[in-house]
Amino acid sequence: MKKPQARYSALSALWKELKTDRNQTHLGIIDVGAGNGLSKHLQVFQKFAHFHFFEPDHDALLGLEKELQNTNIASFSIHNFALGRDLKADQEFFITLSGQNSSCLRPNKSFARRYRISGFEVVKKRFVDTRNLDSLSFEHPISLIKVDAQGFDLEILHGGDKLISEHVSVAIIESCFTTMYHQQPLFCDIQSFFEKRGFSFYGFLNTNSYSTKSVNQRKVFSRERFVWADAVFVKDPIESNAGTFSSDCLIDLVFCLLGLEFNDLAIEITERFLPSRLDEVSRYLESFAFEDFDTERDALICLISNLDSENFAQRIMEYVDKYSGYGNPAYLKER
Repeated sequence: MKKPQARYSALSALWKELKTDRNQTHLGIIDVGAGNGLSKHLQVFQKFAHFHFFEPDHDALLGLEKELQNTNIASFSIHNFALGRDLKADQEFFITLSGQNSSCLRPNKSFARRYRISGFEVVKKRFVDTRNLDSLSFEHPISLIKVDAQGFDLEILHGGDKLISEHVSVAIIESCFTTMYHQQPLFCDIQSFFEKRGFSFYGFLNTNSYSTKSVNQRKVFSRERFVWADAVFVKDPIESNAGTFSSDCLIDLVFCLLGLEFNDLAIEITERFLPSRLDEVSRYLESFAFEDFDTERDALICLISNLDSENFAQRIMEYVDKYSGYGNPAYLKER
């Protein structure tokens, strides 16, 4: 199993191989709410995608520009304005103590207080101009959209209804299961929006849970409240009308799925609709096949060693050694 950077390079090489007979030079990606920098979920596309970054907060934008100087992103555009359902000149924008929580919706103080979440305090409010995605033009066809707008996501999606219905194949949307912001739509509302436009929910890229910390979890296990996740919606040609998908759109979809590691669906679509490309896609996946291991522990250590965070990998390995008995003579002696 190879390091993430190796996977990025391999997918980029596959893109070059499959686009030899195509006019399209870049995969088009929209990233709304990019103030924290390039999302880890999208890093795999950086060598062959054109990113459209949208960030209304000026301070966050400066941080984004600085970070992008140190990346290998092939091509990008930065848009310093807010997005919404309609063109509007006086949209409220609440700037919070922690910039990543700033939103066009007012934070829910009671939620933050209950779960002892810092950074949700509103430090100032200003009015911003909003545009909608359908009023904009894009040089590259948009195949993937990621929206992280702190509760304002559904308004942005409605403003890009035509773009999403006609062009987008994959969407990554921050979705909440409780109201972190006032008048915030929840996951069920986001899912309903996409289902009406021919998308299927395929899973979460990550999940986040909160608790009141009333129980010391070092001593007593306790489940936490499932609060938010990055949800993935796919315009699946097998469940939709495949006649509406051009060959180029199908190839872009396969690349989006490979990048997000929905590899089984990527192969299924390639076999059914792009059989002439199956060998290239299969070779790409085979280059990242798991090795054979003598023990489950070896497999686990190999897996976590390939995660982006070395510190996280080290902590997990120490935990496995300490609590599983492997490498812990005292534990084995007690047994």
